[in-house]
Amino acid sequence: DPDEPRGSVVADAHKCWAQAHVGWLSVLAEVEDGAAPPKPPAATLAADFRSLGTPERSPDLVDGIGGDLRLAFRAALRALRRARSYYVLDGFVTEHIDLARLESTCWKLVSLKEPDYARLQQMRRRRVACLDPLRDALQADAYRDLRATLGYEVAQVLAAIVEAKAERLRRYSGQALRERQQALEALKDRTCDVFDDFLKQCAGDARTQPGDTPRSAIERLAESDVEAYMNAQFVAARLRGKRFVAIPGDVRHAEDSLRRYKQCVADAAAAKKARNLPEDFFARELDLCEQMIHLLPTKVHHVRTTGGVLEDF
Repeated sequence: DPDEPRGSVVADAHKCWAQAHVGWLSVLAEVEDGAAPPKPPAATLAADFRSLGTPERSPDLVDGIGGDLRLAFRAALRALRRARSYYVLDGFVTEHIDLARLESTCWKLVSLKEPDYARLQQMRRRRVACLDPLRDALQADAYRDLRATLGYEVAQVLAAIVEAKAERLRRYSGQALRERQQALEALKDRTCDVFDDFLKQCAGDARTQPGDTPRSAIERLAESDVEAYMNAQFVAARLRGKRFVAIPGDVRHAEDSLRRYKQCVADAAAAKKARNLPEDFFARELDLCEQMIHLLPTKVHHVRTTGGVLEDF
């Protein structure tokens, strides 16, 4: 379009080029260690956007990237930065969010091949840093869907960080252990808060119209959103049940977890009744919910009567 600003054309070219690299990155991430990397598709070998930028070449698959995952990753990030220099958040909300999610995907894909714990956790934190500030910035009702989308991804990454940190607590003792437990407790609470915000955005997006028969949020959601909604409920319930800083006689986290497990079971029943979902929908998670609903009241009663510490569950 001759009337379209040149900046938009250049930004779109870089976005397309970034998407090509992300696609190639996803292929390379699935290559088994030691296996020969595949060759880039012929279409990408012919692509060239040099005329749209400065004299130096735009990053492309021709320039020695081939089967090198890290080179493809860096090239994708360069293209994304160039596209985002035009598609800023103030004025191009949807485009800016799309580019940020592409960057998060880059970090996710490259992390699949990362064996080092510290580097893997840093990659996860980069994903959170890429998306969470945008989630906080999208306060208007018009951006409810985008905020929910970002919230679910951020919460999932934060949950992975919490799980990885929790597995390493046994390496520490004394003051070092207490400091890490306190930090992990705060991170767990933050993760649950993001999950709760996702659930809130989903429920708000499923508002009934005047005259509609009252229905629960899970019944009003689009069918494609039900699984994510249920998974968020379940993971938040499980996280609330973890206690990294023990407080004698304190059962608030257990009661909150129990409430969430019960809500999971109720929502799953409502979803199956309202939709043509298979009988085994969310079966493994629901079985765990039922187990915890049976187990937790006894544990809570014991702690209340003895003033002891509720063990992790």
